[in-house]
Amino acid sequence: KALADPANSDCLVRVYLGSTNGKSGGMFFSLRNLKLHPNQLTELNLDIEALASRMGIALAVMHWGARTDARDVEFMLGSSSTEKVPQELEDDLDNIKPDAAEPQYVACGPATYRGLDGFFYRQTDMWVLDFNQVRDITLDDAGVALAVEAVKLNDPYYPKPLKESEVERKAWKAFVVSYLENSQAILVRAMEDDKALGLGEEILGLPRKFVLGIVELERERMSRREGGNA
Repeated sequence: KALADPANSDCLVRVYLGSTNGKSGGMFFSLRNLKLHPNQLTELNLDIEALASRMGIALAVMHWGARTDARDVEFMLGSSSTEKVPQELEDDLDNIKPDAAEPQYVACGPATYRGLDGFFYRQTDMWVLDFNQVRDITLDDAGVALAVEAVKLNDPYYPKPLKESEVERKAWKAFVVSYLENSQAILVRAMEDDKALGLGEEILGLPRKFVLGIVELERERMSRREGGNA
């Protein structure tokens, strides 16, 4: 019945590591907007720590590589081919001129390239979508504040701190370790490449300030909830 429903012709799976409210077997179900929470990911035997780690990498790149707040971005499960792009296609892509006056096209398909049969052998990956609301950030406390605010406004994709379950604690640890390690590498490279900007070592402490900001957000949320239950 689910396969026969036209609404399920496409599948879009949102990875909500920051929410444990996942329910199965509801009356309304669509593969086009499927939200998977930690309890459901566990039931599916998916590696939650690996997903959290990939989120940490992606967020580090968006924050300190692209220097954006990652506002309203979405983390999805998707697939990609298990085979590499044919060499002749790579050569054509490398020859594209970014400053060309006319649009340039690369023919890519079974009629042009051999070896694309493996396109249908897929592996599961994490994809990041929807960058239309991201804002630029500066490498200072103001930039950290924007990044923390963006997390507050986003859907619950990121793992949360101060949780009780082992699954959530491990997800948070994997996320933080990955985020800090990759942020450090990106910022060290920025210091080396942008010497003219005079970036100092103080920028290396910004990722940790971001993590502490997320912890404080969760403390505030828990305090409001406790106050409401009093």
